[in-house]
Amino acid sequence: MKTTGCILLAALLISTNGCLTSEAVSHAKGKLNPVMEMNDSYQPDGKSHPAYYAWLPLTVPADVALSPFYGITLLTWVAVESVK
Repeated sequence: MKTTGCILLAALLISTNGCLTSEAVSHAKGKLNPVMEMNDSYQPDGKSHPAYYAWLPLTVPADVALSPFYGITLLTWVAVESVK
C-alpha cells in the first residue's frame, strides 16, 4: 500500500505544473513564463535576476504541499472534459 501511495504521489507531482517554482525560475531568467503569461502584474524586462533563485527553497515545498489541490483541479477538469 505504501508503494502504491508513493507511486501515485510521484505521478501527481510530475503531472502538475509547479506554478510557484516555475514562476520563480522564469523571473530569475528574466523570461515570460508561458504557463503564467496571462498574469499582467509583472512582465520581465529581459534581464536575469538571479536573486529569485533564493526563493526556490520555499517554492518547491509550497508546490508539493499544494499538489493535492492541483490534482483535484486536474481530475475535475478531466471529468468535465470527458462529459462534453
